[in-house]
Amino acid sequence: MSTKVSIIVPVYNAEKYLEFCIESIINQSYSNIEILVVNDGSIDKSESIVQEFQKKDKRIKYYYQINSGPADARNTGLMHATGDYIAFIDADDKVEQNYILLLVKKMETSNSDLICSGYKDVSQFGIKIHSDFNLSDTNSAKRMLLTMCEGTGGVLWSKLFKRNLIEQHRLKLKSELFMCEDLVFVLEYASNCECFTYIDEFQYHYNRLNQNSISAKINIEYLENYLTVWKQIEKILFKSNIEKSTVKKIISRKIQSLIISLLELPENTYHTSYTLMTNLLNEPYIKAYKDKFTTVHYLYKPYIYFIKLNYLKMLVLYGIYFSKVKRIKRELIDRKKVIV
Repeated sequence: MSTKVSIIVPVYNAEKYLEFCIESIINQSYSNIEILVVNDGSIDKSESIVQEFQKKDKRIKYYYQINSGPADARNTGLMHATGDYIAFIDADDKVEQNYILLLVKKMETSNSDLICSGYKDVSQFGIKIHSDFNLSDTNSAKRMLLTMCEGTGGVLWSKLFKRNLIEQHRLKLKSELFMCEDLVFVLEYASNCECFTYIDEFQYHYNRLNQNSISAKINIEYLENYLTVWKQIEKILFKSNIEKSTVKKIISRKIQSLIISLLELPENTYHTSYTLMTNLLNEPYIKAYKDKFTTVHYLYKPYIYFIKLNYLKMLVLYGIYFSKVKRIKRELIDRKKVIV
């Protein structure tokens, strides 16, 4: 009998896309799968959609839990999984017919502990193919860790894991984190791998049409979440004997990227951004990294200059200005597309 794959699908108010997601899974050319759908307290029609699919396909297992976040939902899936391999698919995404087949084939022919895949990024700007893994055929755990700290390399989807490795090291997602919990899990898993490889295919459809603005979530809790994540990343990388200077560069880039993305949120007022930056840049952990911020892009150089000199008013005003410029540019591009 072929190797069994457990596919974990966490669901929260996903009625708009859930049908397309499950349809793409049950139509996989690789049939020895179990589909673990975990409903994280949805209040829409998600449950009835899953139950209708259960009537057609006995491989679907349905679990309901009181809303406690995607980390707990995925942990519930891991707890009930019986497959040799584990794949995670988000409820608003979908996969192409040979997705699982290609991942399993690569896992079993490469003797790797983790298989990664490219994906199709679906947004309001169209569909783009993307991969964070333009590497050699097989790669060391060290190289894998460094790659996963960049771009979307550290997400759970577009990957195939070994269940025995997860259980052996008692890995689970950290429910106290509500953002980037997947990155921490993937890095912990990768730090226990011998090697990994990837398939040069774009079989996963990552749906960004359903993303909500993060502006409503920006508060002290939000910032504390990121501080915890960065400290976890440091801990994992140091434990894996990654050079201290390399780790510092990685964390510095992540902090810098977050600061700039927060400054450019179009919903933010001057007062909101100023308060946010005051809290953020006075945090001791972040202050220790400020001198390491750098960029080669001339448009981002003012950010770095204002941050290092603690010119918060200028920093916020530049963020508001630059955000408007980028928005106008996007609108002009969209208008040209419509005209064509």
